[in-house]
Amino acid sequence: MFEIVSKNKPAGDQPKAIDALVSGLKKGYENQTLLGVTGSGKTFTIANVIERTQMPTLAIGVPGETNPNGSMHGRDTKHCVSTGEESYL
Repeated sequence: MFEIVSKNKPAGDQPKAIDALVSGLKKGYENQTLLGVTGSGKTFTIANVIERTQMPTLAIGVPGETNPNGSMHGRDTKHCVSTGEESYL
């Protein structure tokens, strides 16, 4: 089971984006795009989509590709995802 362990809840445009992405998945859309500036919460939004749908997911991060300092440290450390066996930041 995929579960987000965080004190934070979706805010701003995130709930609407989560609903729209989940709806698209249920309709069978093969491709969807989530747009947002650096630091807008896209990763947290997608984590909420994964949690809600419980779909098998492969998440790949490429340090330095989207984060100028090449590190996720300090940005996402307040969120933890638990799969029931292991936890990932």
